[in-house]
Amino acid sequence: MNNDPPHDTPVAGPSIDLSDIGLAEIVDATPERDCSWSDSAEPLEIINPIDGECTSVGDVDGLVDMYVRVDALMGRLSSTKLRIREALAALSEGDAKTRRVRGQRRRVKLTFPSATFDQSKLKEAYHAFPQFRDEVLAIERLKVRLREYKKLVNEASSAADFTTFRDMLTGAERPAGGIPSVTIEE
Repeated sequence: MNNDPPHDTPVAGPSIDLSDIGLAEIVDATPERDCSWSDSAEPLEIINPIDGECTSVGDVDGLVDMYVRVDALMGRLSSTKLRIREALAALSEGDAKTRRVRGQRRRVKLTFPSATFDQSKLKEAYHAFPQFRDEVLAIERLKVRLREYKKLVNEASSAADFTTFRDMLTGAERPAGGIPSVTIEE
């Protein structure tokens, strides 16, 4: 039986020096090694990206152990990524949906989530004030025309029905929640 992988099939991808990317304290950085291969090019073992150890595809306990370790690492990495996104968001300025933050070498675009509106309150306003609804509300899912909404919010009026309608709409707005997505531009 031949234990060498086929010539054009990578065993575990390119080797990465984890100390260069700051993961040495999270991941046990041990050198990768080749796992066993069968003649049919199907791997007999799966390499663990954390420690480079090989686990037989038939070893249920070993595979589950590897899965638990990889899953825990992914959770820690995901948590770190979330904290990085929060920190970048805190460095941004303004209130636009799309903002940019620039360092000495890198620039990043942050896309913040949009505000949402409570559909039950919008429906109530839609039915209670037909004279205003066509200007600001759209029937799709009952969607607010944001340009007109921003004008409406900043418009003063002594008409009770207008101010009630405006107050219903502003009461239906839910502030944007979550953190922005990140696109590395440079």
